[in-house]
Amino acid sequence: MVRVPLSASDGELLSIVRSWLDVLAAGDYERVFDQLGYAMAWGAGSAGTRRDIGAYRAPDLYPGVSEFRVTDWRSAHGGNPTPLALVRRYAYSETLPIMATIEVDLPLNGRWSDLEADFVLMVNGSTDTEARCRWRIFAVLRDCAMMSNMVFKPTVYGVRSISR
Repeated sequence: MVRVPLSASDGELLSIVRSWLDVLAAGDYERVFDQLGYAMAWGAGSAGTRRDIGAYRAPDLYPGVSEFRVTDWRSAHGGNPTPLALVRRYAYSETLPIMATIEVDLPLNGRWSDLEADFVLMVNGSTDTEARCRWRIFAVLRDCAMMSNMVFKPTVYGVRSISR
């Protein structure tokens, strides 16, 4: 499990997330799942990450491309003209102990995508000085007409959907 100090600056949090993007770019989905879990695996473990990245489609950003992999964020160019890299911080709440989210668009096949990865920092109590880090990915729906055909499943933060 990855623990992150709550005192970390936004730049430090983005740096931590970018180090995990490096692990994804290396194709080490097992390490990512073992250390961060994956809230949307639906029982598939590390294969859930591979499945969801592989299922991504964006004909406007990647015309004719049907196979995707995470690539180095340092050299990504083109694709999404405004890739997201955002830290949001929250006040402590006992009912939803999320202290911060780090939201980044993934670099796929050397280009920026609109496939968003959210890294969620959660605490056990109000006096914690470190947070557990979990993550999920999802495609940002830019076309609202598509939403009528979509089936949405609730996201459960911080819970592994596979037991080991």
